[in-house]
Amino acid sequence: MLTLLSFQAPAFERVHAKVSKLYSESNRFTLVVADSDIPQQCGGVFYEVYRDEATPHFKELYSLALAAFTSKANVEIVVKGCADVDRAVIDHMAIY
Repeated sequence: MLTLLSFQAPAFERVHAKVSKLYSESNRFTLVVADSDIPQQCGGVFYEVYRDEATPHFKELYSLALAAFTSKANVEIVVKGCADVDRAVIDHMAIY
């Protein structure tokens, strides 16, 4: 299991799924999952990671998401909260 942890904020939900789409911008990346064991908690389909002080391992999390997407591997995503009205913010994730 390949894991990257960031314990900056309390996480409240674990999601097991596969990354089906990955979008990247300079200050954040967004992913969409398939085969999820639970619905997205914030009412949408997007999971995001922002490049800021609260996420010191942004590049590593992006590399992990890209590896999961290209290899069609299962991931565990721990969500720490909602951003906007339909986007969940990722605290940490693991490939298994």
